[in-house]
Amino acid sequence: MKPSNNQICRRDVLAGAATAVGASLLGVMPSLASAQRASGMTAQAYTLLYWSGTAFVLADRIRPGTFLNDFASVRIDAFGVSPRVSSIDVQLPGGTFEAFTAPPKGLRSASFNVPIAHMSGLPLVVGAGSSKTSLMLSLGSSAGYKLAPGVYMLTDAGVSWVGLSYTGSPGASVVDSHGMAVSTPYVLITVQG
Repeated sequence: MKPSNNQICRRDVLAGAATAVGASLLGVMPSLASAQRASGMTAQAYTLLYWSGTAFVLADRIRPGTFLNDFASVRIDAFGVSPRVSSIDVQLPGGTFEAFTAPPKGLRSASFNVPIAHMSGLPLVVGAGSSKTSLMLSLGSSAGYKLAPGVYMLTDAGVSWVGLSYTGSPGASVVDSHGMAVSTPYVLITVQG
């Protein structure tokens, strides 16, 4: 599939990374919020959690992390098939990086490096058919989700996450309080910096 003019193929993201980092440091990233509002992004239909090492907590309640360089390594893993997550893209100053397409149309996992702006963070766009939801992981102190190295869990807004634990096991990465694999579809987003 050939990308449209405002999309960047996964293999081309590193070619424009230096330009994207430079543009984001010059203040281009804040203009993305108004562009997303104009493009018809929907209201939150998801819960984004962060694994603290002992429990999942809401990702807007953590402190922003420290990154030693201008890039983050990101891995996205899908567990189950959710009708609410068909893709996860990264919004870059030059366009959209199509980072992940969920099963059954895509792969169960994807890994990539992405530039992050020290004042902005990692702007993700979750697609569900023609609907899109912006999930900005911020490095700043503003309200909203925070970006830190670690494991995030993206699930539908109505799913109870109390008592869930992250094991890191390929077959059952998230388990309930009885040690049983969670059957509800979810996506893990692992960020390393």
